Amino acid sequence: MELSPFVIRLAVLAMPGILASSLYRTLRGVPDKRNWEVATRIFLFSFVSYVLYAMIAPMVTMIFRMVTGSAGSEGASANDAILQALYDQSMPLEWSQIFWASMIAVVLAFAACGVKHYGLPNRLGVLLRVTRAIGDEDIWEYFHRRSDVDWVFVRDHKLGLVYYGSVRAYSDSGRDRELVLTDVDVSSNDDGTYLYSASVIYVSRRSHELTLEVPPNDEDEGDKVENEKKTAKETNNASEPRQEH
Repeated sequence: MELSPFVIRLAVLAMPGILASSLYRTLRGVPDKRNWEVATRIFLFSFVSYVLYAMIAPMVTMIFRMVTGSAGSEGASANDAILQALYDQSMPLEWSQIFWASMIAVVLAFAACGVKHYGLPNRLGVLLRVTRAIGDEDIWEYFHRRSDVDWVFVRDHKLGLVYYGSVRAYSDSGRDRELVLTDVDVSSNDDGTYLYSASVIYVSRRSHELTLEVPPNDEDEGDKVENEKKTAKETNNASEPRQEH
């Protein structure tokens, strides 16, 4: 299959979007499921990157003129140049514009991933009381993105075991739930009997075969232990017979 010059030029001009889309997918760790979503994301990243470049380039040119006193390079017509290069094959590609737009696209990918990770649109919607939805992510993913999820009890209902360890990796939403735990203590789920320890454990189960529990933080657990010791001490003192002098 021979590619037309138009398709080749389009692919080159879409490099900022392709780069940003690939980086965004890698940072998110979620595989693409629909081709039209990938195409839309590439288009949006490319479009926004070139628009931002067209806005930033004149300011950079102005600063360059002020510092050096030279004319510098014009960047106000960046979008026009990109559009002309798209349909006019006789017009050479501005590689510098594509390069700087790609650098902007990288920043956009990190920013978009941060917005998605922290669920900023949904947080704003909840703040404005227009929604209660946490977003379009699976509850499995939402659970692991909580800041207090580190050390967890994982109840393996298939094998009747309990794993207590630190979550180092988890799978994306799917049929199977995969976990990588470190510094793991394994116990029986029936009576809590300690069985063994392992430095790393990989667990893969169906969604209904696992239950994850987050223990209280160390401060609350420490207060609880101290209160129990204090209560036990007071009980022992009260039960001791007084000696008559």
